[in-house]
Amino acid sequence: MNILITGNLSSLAVPLAKEFIKEKNKVVLASYNANDLDIKVDSIVLHSINPSEKIFRDALSSYKFDIVIY
Repeated sequence: MNILITGNLSSLAVPLAKEFIKEKNKVVLASYNANDLDIKVDSIVLHSINPSEKIFRDALSSYKFDIVIY
């Protein structure tokens, strides 16, 4: 499954993403502060971009997400 986690990536986003990848899901974290997160997992994709920007939609349009968590 392809999963997008976006919005305010608080302390909940990282542990949630790590659980999803244990189940062989592809996880994308996208938020204005994504690069500030302390993630050392290669299989989690980070996009540091604000969801309110037009480019957010363009940047993520190449993915086909099964689940979006905001």
